[in-house]
Amino acid sequence: MEGSRSERLKQRRREEYNAKGKEVKRSAWEDKRNWIENRAAAAENAAENGRNKELFKSLARPVLLYGCDTWKITKADDEKLNSFQCQCLRRILRIRWQQGITNKRVVEMAEISDVSCEV
Repeated sequence: MEGSRSERLKQRRREEYNAKGKEVKRSAWEDKRNWIENRAAAAENAAENGRNKELFKSLARPVLLYGCDTWKITKADDEKLNSFQCQCLRRILRIRWQQGITNKRVVEMAEISDVSCEV
């Protein structure tokens, strides 16, 4: 009699554990879907209002920095990341190389932190 009671208890706990696991997975999927929808809505809103800097912050920069926690950054890599960011910002802000504006000044004008600070 005792063996069957413990088996029923184990079975009930397994079912509860599986139900909680499904609930957590469902919640994670919903959170991810909401996050993606919010990010897409913010990008659409920025595009409609001509706020290209916000598009860069919300779309291009996360792709640029994806997985940066695991990177081993050298000085050359750091310079490449910063130059790519400045190249994008120069296009957004319509700054030509003939104007002689430094990358540091471009980053200040865009009010964005350096990529090297993020990595």
